[in-house]
Formats: sequence, C-alpha cells, structure tokens
Amino acid sequence: MNFETIDKTKKFNKQFTYIKNEEELIGILKNSKFSISSGSALSFAPNFLDDESILISHKKFNKILNFDIENETIEAQSGCQLYEIQNYLLDYKYMLKIHPGWPTTTIGGCIANSIHGKNPYLDGTFGDIVREIRIILPGDTTPITCSRDQESELFLNTIGGFGLTGTIISAKIKVSKINSFYFLEKTIEIDSFEKSVEYQINNAKKLAAYSWHDTIIRNKKFGRGLIFEYFDEFSDKENMIFNKKMNKILDIKKINQPVNFFNKFTYEIVNNLYRYLKLYKKNIKIDIFSYLYPMSVFPIPYWFFFNGYTGFIEHQILIPIEKYEEYFFELKRKIYKYNIQAYMSFIKLFNGKRNNLMFDGQGVALSIEFLNEKKYINFLNLLDDLNTNKSAITALYKDSRVSKETVIKQYGDEYHKFVKYIKYIDPKNKIMSNFKRKFIL
Repeated sequence: MNFETIDKTKKFNKQFTYIKNEEELIGILKNSKFSISSGSALSFAPNFLDDESILISHKKFNKILNFDIENETIEAQSGCQLYEIQNYLLDYKYMLKIHPGWPTTTIGGCIANSIHGKNPYLDGTFGDIVREIRIILPGDTTPITCSRDQESELFLNTIGGFGLTGTIISAKIKVSKINSFYFLEKTIEIDSFEKSVEYQINNAKKLAAYSWHDTIIRNKKFGRGLIFEYFDEFSDKENMIFNKKMNKILDIKKINQPVNFFNKFTYEIVNNLYRYLKLYKKNIKIDIFSYLYPMSVFPIPYWFFFNGYTGFIEHQILIPIEKYEEYFFELKRKIYKYNIQAYMSFIKLFNGKRNNLMFDGQGVALSIEFLNEKKYINFLNLLDDLNTNKSAITALYKDSRVSKETVIKQYGDEYHKFVKYIKYIDPKNKIMSNFKRKFIL
C-alpha cells in the first residue's frame, strides 16, 4: 500500500460527507460547486481527493438491491464492498469472477478504476462483467441508466473513467456459478521473469495463473519466483459447504507504525521465508476468500505494518507481448546500474482491448514495488522513459508520481479521446479531483 493515499485520506477524513440514500446524494450534488466520489479510499494513488470539492463517501451507501439468478446478475449500490457481495452470493453458490486483492474495495471503485483479478487474460477486467450502471451526470440530479446497448459511450467511458463521467449510484454485475468453496493452489518454482511469462502463455486458460518474483539484487537469483495456479476440482460433500463467511478484516488504513524495518538484508529474510513457506506445501487446499483476496492472507498483511508509514510505491505497467523480453533485459540492466532494490514483483497476462485511460490491452503486466524514498522515485522517473520507448502503459490508479506528459505519450489517441469526452460531458467541471487537475485540465 502506498501510504501517500492513507496520509492524505486521514487529512481529508473530516471533510468527507457520507451518504446513505439517493436523496442525500442528490441534495449534495444540487448544492455543490465541485464534488468527487470515493468508495473505500484504498487506491494506491489518491485520485479521489480534492482540496476544493465536496468529498462524497459512498461507504454507507452499500445495499444489495437485487439478485437475478435466472440472468445471473447482481445489482448493488456503489458503496457495497466486494466481500459483502461475495458473502451474499455464497448462499446461492455463485461468485464474482473478478476481485482485486483486498476485500473491502467497492463496486463504484472497481468500475471507476477498472480493476483486474487473478487471471485477466482469461476473465478480462472488471468492466467486462459490468452489465448496467446507474449514474448521475455532472451538473445534473436525475439518474440515468447506461450499458453497452444504451448510452454506450457514457458506459464505456465510465468504466476506467476515474469517477469523472458522473456519480455512480449502482450497477448490475455478471456473476458466475461455482462448484466448491475450496480451490487447489499449486505452486511452481521458476527462475526468471521470462520463463514465468513463457509458462503463463502456455497455460493461460487455467482458472488463474500469475507469478511472484524476488527482485533483490544478487548473483544469478534476480527474478526467481513462484507461479501460482488455481483449480476448482473439488466436489465431495465437505467442499460443497458454502455457509462460511468472511467477517474480520484488517483495516490497513488504521496502521500508523512510523518505523520502516525493511532494507536489503531484512527483505532478503522476508522473501526467503515467503518462498520457503509457499514451497513447503506446493499443493494446498484454500478457501474461496484466500483465493480471491491474497493480500489479506498471512503473512502479507504484516508487510503493511513493517514497511512503516511511508510504505511502498507499486509501479504497474503493461508491456506489449512482443517486447517483454527486451523490456526485462533493460529493466534488469538499469536496476543493477543504479543499485536499486526492487523488493518484489508480480506478473500477469492481459488479453483485453485499450480504451480511454484504463489499464488494459494485450501484453504482460508487471507490478514492481519500491520503497517510497527519493532515490527510488528518481529511478521510477527513469523507468518512465523505458516504458514509453517500449510502448508500455502505466496503471494510473497505482502511481500518482507519473507526469501528464508521460501519460500523453503512453496512452496516445486514447488519452485525447478520453479528455475530449470528459470536456463534453462535464463542460463546467462540476466533478473535480486530484486526477482531473493533473491529467485532464
């Protein structure tokens, strides 16, 4: 977690206005000069904040409105958290296919950021399971419904639109049938980024396959990692029990531990422990919540405690599939040249389509974490040039450091189309946020 978000959210906490129903929301929108909405405020980059806007929190606007089992859709208000929806769906043996790693993210936030799940190559991103969105346009107070068939331009720009196309009220989401409460997690040892990508390409149609990598500088071991594969092959009576629920969740925003315990030596220990822990049992049975929300599973939540108040910057990019080998060669060369400690990274495959500023397309997604310190921020500025030269795009909901000029170069025509649409849909700038001020205006 980038603690820039937590720090700024705490600063703005007293300014949040919490809504419980549509009438309260409409009243606020009617009387506000500027506004911006927020869900759980867990994005790595604080795009949802603004000094001059009324900050509308949807956390209490969180009802499940309807479950249409015949059409396999669930409708929920924008502030409904994903684990609450998943708890509800388990009674009917259904699930949402796409979840981020943390369980308290909201429907509205997942749509606005177009998050991805465990296998974006197979499942797509969150927008691919959204069927309808109810939304109030900027400067208006009457909700309208949009979908791929109705007000499609609004629909497609709202997905991955960072909350700038209007205020999301609710959405209908596609759900999927599941056979078991448990999944098989298979761990495979791998010794490089390149071999991980090669393996994932050859096994992309698994339920999920992604990799974790140790990127501490050391001879011959840089980039070694683990591939995690998942299967839902259980069918006996014990595994068909669906009455377990997810309740206790660590609130990472309340962690306020000032000391950073991590450096090259301590993280060497942490990486080795994590690796050995996963390899100790290469095939284990895990429940659905451990599968969907790996960031909430021991020992990962404690990383948030030990990395201190400043935390990490997670830099996530999507590299074209034909350029991943040369990209990884250049990345490793730069890391060694500047003596940079990249503490860990993850790799997934994508097979989507580029649209506006959403993080999607065809290629290899690399998430790599650096300490939030000046040395590493300067290095990330160098990586921006490498990313641009290799036609990679940066995930804008994770890295607030990236410049407008870099975004224009990376996203090209999609950037200009999105800016044109935002200026059309919101000519008076009724919706205003950090993100809009930096990248749109």
